[in-house]
Amino acid sequence: GAFYLKNSGKIGGGGHLVEDVAVSGNGDNGVMVIGSDSVTIKRVEISDNGGTDSGTGISVWDSVGFHMSESRVHGNNIIGFYAEGASCVLDRCLVTGTKDEDKAEGGGYGVNVHSSADLSLLDSAVMYNIDTEILVGTDSELSVVRTLAADNGFEAADTDQPGIAVQDGATATIEEAVVRGNVGCGILIADATAAITGSLITGSRGVTGSSGRGIQVQVAGETSTVSSSFIVGNFGAGIIVSDASLDLSHSVVAHTRGNLDGTDGRGLGLEVEASVSVDSCL
Repeated sequence: GAFYLKNSGKIGGGGHLVEDVAVSGNGDNGVMVIGSDSVTIKRVEISDNGGTDSGTGISVWDSVGFHMSESRVHGNNIIGFYAEGASCVLDRCLVTGTKDEDKAEGGGYGVNVHSSADLSLLDSAVMYNIDTEILVGTDSELSVVRTLAADNGFEAADTDQPGIAVQDGATATIEEAVVRGNVGCGILIADATAAITGSLITGSRGVTGSSGRGIQVQVAGETSTVSSSFIVGNFGAGIIVSDASLDLSHSVVAHTRGNLDGTDGRGLGLEVEASVSVDSCL
């Protein structure tokens, strides 16, 4: 990559600061941080990095205290921002236009967090990426606050590409977010737990052979919660719960439309031993 920081620890207790630079057009990772603590990136443009089968805009591995703010991650191949075993904050950032030039790598993610990592995504936008906007899995933690996850994928897609996907033992807190116009599912919670508060989930649309869903909770042992939120104007179903538990309170599930083929249009669907508690909802 163009910028590479490994096993560097802190410098004089103050850490590392990278600001006001552009990292563009590299054949692998644009920025790579491994085992380095207290790294701050400000006002940086990270764009058009990654080869046809590898690479990201920025990758952070096994690091603590990584903080990126006021930056744009755009048009990279495979993944825009990736964290593994790291503790990170993205504040006032834009992650957009991630692509998958190979089409066989399963890439195109805006943000991908894995392997006991934790990410706080604040006052940011993740949008117009080819696949899932924000993906958190493998026992990781995600906090999304006042952030937009919108308009991913493409109409001909035949697999779900959620706005936010929480899976494989991960936990997520989603507050005052807007999740809009994503392919298949707005928010997917699969073998994971999430608390959604004060958020808008709208415009999720179906894919070939599958309905759209505003929120889907499936195969989860712990109870997820949705409160003070609007799940409106989705295609197919507002909320689907399958082999999982959900507490739904002080929320609106409305104006769910049928799929483009005229099927479905449910507000709330319960499948396969689902358990749902509903309090003060429309």
